[in-house]
Amino acid sequence: MELDLRTIVLILGITHLIQVVVFYYQYRLKYTYRGIGWWLLWSVAESIGFSLVLLRNNPEWLPAVIIIQNAVIVAANVFLNVGINKFVGKPLNFKIIIPVCLVFMTVFAVFLFIFDNIQVRAAAINVTIAIFSFLSVCAKAFMGRSMKKYNL
Repeated sequence: MELDLRTIVLILGITHLIQVVVFYYQYRLKYTYRGIGWWLLWSVAESIGFSLVLLRNNPEWLPAVIIIQNAVIVAANVFLNVGINKFVGKPLNFKIIIPVCLVFMTVFAVFLFIFDNIQVRAAAINVTIAIFSFLSVCAKAFMGRSMKKYNL
């Protein structure tokens, strides 16, 4: 059995759509946590970012689609990081978030328009996502204090 790109995008889209429905249902039940809106933004942005893969078949749209898709996926990871930080009660550190995003976009643009190298672009997005994942994990240190309110 082989999975093609469209199947993976469909599975990711369905998964994120289910998450959006769950977040909406929690909102309607008035059973929300701090940061849940940011998680919703993460899920919507991830869905949009991965759905843009399907527009890569048109050569005249390709550079714009690549830039928008990767920017949206990185923004989604920023949204998730902000949501986790808000959930655990940790203050946001924009001194890390903004430079990481600026370095990513610079490296990405250079290796898209000047030195067209997909391996460096893939490494740049993966390193950026890894940095935001690490920052989200670091928020766990604050988790103990904020979870006492919710009896979790």
